[in-house]
Formats: sequence, C-alpha cells, structure tokens
Amino acid sequence: MIPALESWVAIGLTVAVLSYVLYRENPAYRMAEALFVGISLGNVVVMAVRSLQSSGMNPLLGGNLTLAIPVALGLLLFTVYSKRLGKLSQWPVAVMSGVGVGLAIRGAAHTYIYDQIKASMQPVIIWGDPMATLNAVLVLAGVVSTLTYFLFTVEGGAGGARVKTTGRYFMMLFFGAMFGQVAMTRITYITGRAQLLVQFLTSLLT
Repeated sequence: MIPALESWVAIGLTVAVLSYVLYRENPAYRMAEALFVGISLGNVVVMAVRSLQSSGMNPLLGGNLTLAIPVALGLLLFTVYSKRLGKLSQWPVAVMSGVGVGLAIRGAAHTYIYDQIKASMQPVIIWGDPMATLNAVLVLAGVVSTLTYFLFTVEGGAGGARVKTTGRYFMMLFFGAMFGQVAMTRITYITGRAQLLVQFLTSLLT
C-alpha cells in the first residue's frame, strides 16, 4: 500500500529535522525550520484575525457599542508608524501593560499562594484509609520542613537544622520529579516520531 502524500511530507520533514542531530545544520534542516516558523506565524495571524472578527467587529456591528473602546485602542497601536501621531500609541500600550500586570499578579497569588495553602489544609488522619493518611503526613512534613528551610532569622539548634535538611530533601525530590517530567515529555515526542517512521517503513514493505 502506497502511503498518502501527507505521510511522505511528514516523514520528509521529520528526517530533515533529525538530520541536524545526526549530521549538522544543512539546507534540508533550514527548509524544515523555515516551514515550521512560516506555518506557525500564518496560523497565529489567521486565528488573531478570526478572533478579532468574532469577538470584536461582529458584536460591535451588532450593537454592542462597549467594544468600541478596545477596538479604538487597538487601532491606536498603528499610530506608532506615524511621526506626528506616534505618541498616541502609548495609551493602548499603557492599558495592556496595566491589565497584564494586574492579571499576572492575581493569577500568581491565586495559583502559588491561595491554592497551595488550600491544598495543604487537609486532615492529617483519614480513618479507614492508611495510604491517604500517609500522604497527608508527608504533605504536612514537606510543607513545614520546606518553609523552615527558608527561615534564616531563627537558629533552631540541632533540631531545626535537621528539619531544614529534611526540607532540602523534599525540594530535591520536587526538582527531580519536575526534571523527570520534562525529560519524559521530550522522550514522548521522540517516541511518536520513531513510531511514525516505523509505520511508514512498514507500509512500504507490505
């Protein structure tokens, strides 16, 4: 069975990208890289135009006049190309910066402070479920020892030093798990490409 045209394109681009690792930078790799950047940029532009049309222009033409403000701010961004009206582009930039910083602070506070505190506030003893109890105890020990590790104003003696060392171990476990997750994700990508190559070669031989 002859593979379809998209299979030939996928295999060709995969081999072109892997040629950088197996050999060195070459015209085939640069062509695949340029195609990836160009297609990604074109996809982003099309999605942005469609989002502007569906979320901005269509509701505005339908009578939702409140959207005239963000549309006007968006149009003011293009005044940066004018020497006479260039200062007007500072207004939408200031609005985007302020809104972005506000959302970032709120999201960070909610994710890294509120959600973490909420996840740590759980019963230590769960009757009838020893594994859940062990998990709760480990969470409590990890939170307390890790926070103690960053208390630089209190000595704590030998006991405090042991607690800080335990917190360091918990942090090393966390960093190791995060690194393992990243490595596993990369291996998954490579495995997917390898499976595609094997399936393609199998289809050629059958």
